[in-house]
Amino acid sequence: MANVDTRQVNMTFVFSDEVLSLAHLKVADLRTLVLEIFESEPVITQFPDVIAVIHPATQTNLLIERNRLIFTNGDLKPFESRDIDKFTQLAIKIYQLFVSKQLVAYGFNYSFVVSTEEQTAFKQNELCTVTSLGILPEEIVGMGLHVTYKREGVRYQIQSIPVYGMEVGAINGLEANCNIHYFSMPFPTGLVDLVAQFRQGHDQMREVIREKLV
Repeated sequence: MANVDTRQVNMTFVFSDEVLSLAHLKVADLRTLVLEIFESEPVITQFPDVIAVIHPATQTNLLIERNRLIFTNGDLKPFESRDIDKFTQLAIKIYQLFVSKQLVAYGFNYSFVVSTEEQTAFKQNELCTVTSLGILPEEIVGMGLHVTYKREGVRYQIQSIPVYGMEVGAINGLEANCNIHYFSMPFPTGLVDLVAQFRQGHDQMREVIREKLV
């Protein structure tokens, strides 16, 4: 039986124009918003090309790059036990500091780890063929997967690689990274709508990993 555990998740907002210079002027506002939502202060580090806002107690980070905001949650709790409402609330509040800038895309990223208690053959090995390389099916130990596809105006990306054991033919699990990217679509600035979209994306990608790759 394989376990599919969520590790890191993030939200990314991409703007048409540069936002970093504006962010350098709003560091005090960034600190205040984190303090209001999480009730303790963050650690903020400024560099010419990036601003890092770190809240160690919740494993919540924000990176502000030239034209993007990247919110990350790396809590060790199961996804269902994390305070996604506050994480999303922070993303919305900080996004509103830059509402004068045009948002051109936003997306969600989910990292999963698949572990097994015993050796098993993963379904993703069956998705690709390498016979043209002179490799026989019985010689294959593990395969990686990297696929990008579009559906109803949304771009999806799935990457998965095996985690190898100490024996030549041993695989202990998979590491998978899934991305959902929205282009030219209205950003759901309401907390309830964004939380629902973020959770739905997580559950959708986890189901793909569980049903199609494991």
